[in-house]
Amino acid sequence: MATDRLRRAAAVAALVGLGGCADGYPSEDRSLTSPHDMDNPERLRVMNEIGGEAHRARRWTYALENGCTLRVTAWRGRERGSPLDVALSTPAAAEVRFDRDDDTYGVRLQPDGPTLLEARRFGTASQFLLLLRLVARDCEVRSGGG
Repeated sequence: MATDRLRRAAAVAALVGLGGCADGYPSEDRSLTSPHDMDNPERLRVMNEIGGEAHRARRWTYALENGCTLRVTAWRGRERGSPLDVALSTPAAAEVRFDRDDDTYGVRLQPDGPTLLEARRFGTASQFLLLLRLVARDCEVRSGGG
């Protein structure tokens, strides 16, 4: 009888432990298409998906305007910020930086430039940074800058 209780307790503990394994992982898998195999409209679509999901209280949208200008619009809750136009060049100085006060990872083109995304997870910010770099690279190639 004690062994039955012990087995049940072990089974419950195992189920609880396995249930915790999903913590922090998305409920749906993202597309497995490599950003290197995407064109800029596809990359912008993924950037907009990330901008809509990266933070609970904030979201961002992105559009590529004439030339190599990225239009960034940010929302805090329901409040929409003014659109920001950012000239894209191959962003060698682009970075992901952790903000301890806000507990987020910010993506910037330049260390003193505007934040283009704030994400709760480093992996999300890194994926966005790769997409941003590829958009800038291919925009320059298409416009004759590279």
